[in-house]
Order: sequence, then structure tokens, then C-alpha cells
Amino acid sequence: MPPPTLERVLKERVAGLVGAELELVEAEIRRELDSPVGLIQEMGGYIAGAGGKRLRPILLLLAARLAGYQGPRSVRLGCVVELLHTATLIHDDVVDQAPLRRGRPSANARWGDDASVLETSVEAWQRVQDVNAFAREGVRVNALCPGPVETPLLLSIYGDDPAALERRRRHWPTGRLAKPREIVNAALFLASDESSYVTGTTFLVDGGLTAAYVTPE
Repeated sequence: MPPPTLERVLKERVAGLVGAELELVEAEIRRELDSPVGLIQEMGGYIAGAGGKRLRPILLLLAARLAGYQGPRSVRLGCVVELLHTATLIHDDVVDQAPLRRGRPSANARWGDDASVLETSVEAWQRVQDVNAFAREGVRVNALCPGPVETPLLLSIYGDDPAALERRRRHWPTGRLAKPREIVNAALFLASDESSYVTGTTFLVDGGLTAAYVTPE
């Protein structure tokens, strides 16, 4: 019998630690997507049905366990971070005009850009209401949104096509990729006491891309 893979071992350990809570997160996500607006319900079910590793809820549940917390708020926040993450993926697909997401037609390819933006706006507004409720309990929720980061993988992609790199560089306000440490520093700031009055925000660390980026032809 072949030895178990690292991925299988990790999945089993995570399931043993937070598997039951992760199932509750999935149920909460399904409940949130049960909208009276037909289009939102249809799109939400389609996007959630595409699956995903649920890495962010897993990390949140593990962090809560590490901090000694066991209660309903971790499940609710797990749902919040996953839906916010889903909204950012839809936004990225609209900006990049991506035809596929997780091997299936993307939301914008199937329903168009306007419907996709509506879906993410409604989701984001609902999540803000959750943030307002948690803030009174001392729980801060912020979305850290980095731009393209100088990683070996990204450099290898651009390295195969220098002309593509130059076309994109023209649209980067700073003219460069982010350094990994710059993203780490932003995350450390949001986790520190220095940001104790910062919650419910989209914290952009993208060198101005959101404000000025134009997709190259």
C-alpha cells in the first residue's frame, strides 16, 4: 500500500481539528446565498458550486482554536471571509475578462459584466453589515487586497514573454511588482494595535492598480 500523500495527511488533520465547524461554515454560505433575488441566488449557487479549498475559513477556524475560542462567531466569520474572497475572484474575472474559473465558464462569461458586478456589490454590502455587528465585540474584519507580487512563479510567466511584461508594466502606476515583504508588512499592520480603529475596509496594497490600471489590449 503506497504511503499517504502530504495533501491527504493535511486534509485528514484539518478535518479532525475543524471539520465539524467547516461543515457549519458551508451551511452558513448556502444560507447566505438563499436570496429572494432570483439572479443573485442563481449566480451564488453556481459560484459556490464550483468548489474551492476553503483555505481562508480553515485558517480562521484554526486561528480561533489556537486562541482558545469555541463559539458561533468563528463560523459566521468563516462565511464572511469566504464570500468576500469569492467577490474578489468575480471582480478579477471581470477586470481580466477571464472566460473560465475553476474549469467552468466564469460568472461574467455566463451572465455578463453588469450582473457579475451586481452580485459582488450585494455580497460586499451584506458582509459590511456583519462587520458592523462584530466590531462592537472587538472583532475587526478587513480585506487585504494585494496587487501582483514579485514571486518566482509570476516572474517565470513574464519571463517567457518579455513583450507581455512590458505591455503590462506601462499600466502599473509604480512601474514594478510588489515585493513580498510589502504585503507582509500590510498584514502585520492590520493585525497590530496600530490599526485598532480600522475595520470593514478593503485595504489595497496594489501600487495604485485599482485606481489607474487599464487592461492591455
